[in-house]
Order: sequence, then structure tokens, then C-alpha cells
Amino acid sequence: MISLFIDHKLDESGKGSFLTRMVPHLKELGVKIVEDYKKADLILSVNKFRAGIIQNKYRKKTDNIPRILRIDGIHYEKSRRNRWANLVVREDALRANGIIWQTNFCKIAWKKILKIKNKNEFTIFNGANPEDYVPPHNKGIESIYKKNVIMLSRWHSGSHRWNKRLKEMHEIAIEYANKTDDVCFWVLGETNGIEKNFLDEYGHVKYMGHLPPNEVKQYLRMADVMLHLSWFSWCDNSLVEAICAGCVPITNNIGGNAEINECANGIIVDIDKPFKQKMMKSTKPPEFEIKPVLDALNKAFEYPPRIYIPGVHIKNIALEYYKAFKEVLR
Repeated sequence: MISLFIDHKLDESGKGSFLTRMVPHLKELGVKIVEDYKKADLILSVNKFRAGIIQNKYRKKTDNIPRILRIDGIHYEKSRRNRWANLVVREDALRANGIIWQTNFCKIAWKKILKIKNKNEFTIFNGANPEDYVPPHNKGIESIYKKNVIMLSRWHSGSHRWNKRLKEMHEIAIEYANKTDDVCFWVLGETNGIEKNFLDEYGHVKYMGHLPPNEVKQYLRMADVMLHLSWFSWCDNSLVEAICAGCVPITNNIGGNAEINECANGIIVDIDKPFKQKMMKSTKPPEFEIKPVLDALNKAFEYPPRIYIPGVHIKNIALEYYKAFKEVLR
């Protein structure tokens, strides 16, 4: 049995909810979750070591407990705060006993930009549980529309999140709705009032605002398609959750989400040029042609691919984590 200390809060944040979903499956594999890191065989941390203590002065490794660091994406904006945050992660990664990358896109960026090296490296996607999206756990909601598309915006709001392309996806939704009957685009999450900037004459785009996780699951269960064109996302939980809910994912061709979508047999739209792995001053993405996205929406409704879920099934993801634990402790 492995005694594991999880160095992150199990809450409703993206990282916290993923870890919460994984814990029961780790226990099934023989992992014991302990509350005192000093009693652990192994510490799993997300982005930097805290050892259960928030103050950074306690991040230093003062014991012999092996540590695995699961690393998120790089902060690309060249602010002093983000440079410091990147260096903190790099410092912890260099002394970790193992690193778990969310995607190869994430791995390549860190290794090329901040020169991280570690003898034990693993690339493991985030995961979700398909059972959360089917009866009796989830009955879904009813829609009067035959075609339903989800666009999640909780991480799309604010000027620092232009790379998520909510504005461009809204324009695509209006263009598609003007040519196609009986379709609705549901925007879930906070938008910072961006909806006021658009005219939706026929009501085909509905902004639902912030919803609790259980209601988000109901919308994902109802929807046919998820449109997610983020320029360089690392490994969005929202995409993983949509795949497990049975939505046909439509993503662009750049970033970690493209890897996830390829694994799921979804629809990848070739709209972006290859991404240069370097630090950037802005995350505002380049413009792109919308016709390929409109064609992808037609394909998703008329000839939907068979979505492959095992690659992001939380049970399989937990097994990959368990294998990484065993390798580091070997």
C-alpha cells in the first residue's frame, strides 16, 4: 500500500475537482490518502510544493519524502509576478523525484523555455467520470432545440484570457445560426458582460452565467457538441468533462486540447499556425478563418464521429498516476 499526501485542496477549482474525482479510484488501487505529509510515502503536489502549508518559506524540502509534481501551464505574460511564479515551479520541478505533465504541449513548453529536466517524467491527461453524466446520477435538462452546442466561458472572461476566443466563438455561433434552423449555443460561466457587445436577433446564443457544477453537468449531458477554440490551452478540464458527457468536441489544432481531442476521436479544425514555444507579452490570439469551423459544426451534426472516452476516463487516469507513483518509489 502507498501512503499518499495530496498537496492541494480538494475543492471545486479545476485542479481540486480533478483530484477529488481521482481519489476514490486511487483508493481502489491500494493508495491510502493521509492528512499529515510527514506520514506519507509520497507527496503529490500541483504546480509547487507546499506540504500542507501555504507560506512559501515552508516550500523548501527538509525531509526525505519523495515528491511528484504535477505541473500546469506556463504563465506566458511577461509580468514580474508571472516570472516569479514560473521560477518557483521550475525550482520545485528540478528537485522533484518525478514530474507529471498534463500534455506533451505542456511538457515541450516547460522543457524548451525554462529548461526543466527530470529523470522520471510522465505525460497524463486530466480525467473525468462518464457515470456522472448519465442516469441516475444525471438526468440532464430538456432543450426545445434539436441541435445544441456548449461553449464554456468561466475561463474565457477578462482581457487576460483573450486566448480562449469567446468573442470569436460568439461570431461563429451567430453566423452558423443564421444559416441553420433549430440550433442553440449555450454559454456557461461568467462573461464579464461580453454578451452586451453582440446582437443576437433570433436568440440562438444563450448566456447562462455561473452555474454550480451539478447544473453544468446537466447542460453537458443535454448538448451534442462542445466548441472550444482556445489558442494554446494546456489541458482544460472543461474539454475532458464534455468528452466524458458524450459531446462531440470541436477544437483548434494548437495546444494540449488538440492532443486530448485527437485521443477522443473528436473534430480538430486546422485554423492556427504552429505555435512558437517562447515567452509572450500578450495572450491575444491571431485571427483565423471561420469557414472551417462552420464546416466542422455541420460535420458534428450530420456525421458525428464516435467519441472515444477511455483516454480521459478518470479510472484509467488514476491507474496511470498509480503507475507513476510506483515508478518513483521503485
